[in-house]
Amino acid sequence: MVAWLRGRLDWNVVLEALSRADYYEDLLDRVQASCEAAGVLPALFDAAVFDEMGRTKPMKPSPTTCTGYVNRNGQVVVRNTGAPGNDNNQHVYQLACSHCGHTYGANGSDIHERKCPHCQNGSKGLAL
Repeated sequence: MVAWLRGRLDWNVVLEALSRADYYEDLLDRVQASCEAAGVLPALFDAAVFDEMGRTKPMKPSPTTCTGYVNRNGQVVVRNTGAPGNDNNQHVYQLACSHCGHTYGANGSDIHERKCPHCQNGSKGLAL
């Protein structure tokens, strides 16, 4: 993502400094402020960047596993992490809550019914 921020937005991001909490938090604040100014949810910005960078694993997606899909509980598909899920033939997808911004992992087969573990008492997400 650093290369994308440098190339697309011409931001001077120092990769080595990202390990410092203050630098990382300042960069996140900058991204969130830019998203707010553009009227875009940070989770959708994240999804678009990962999609453009080609990080999504090529596979035949169902509509509920497509980047940007929003279920009835407001949970947004950010990306397919490519990691194996804990259900048969599933991958872990990064989801983000459109209400509180919490991100977590879920099996692709669960996306349609997921609730946020942080603000909707949904079940605990999978590790990202």
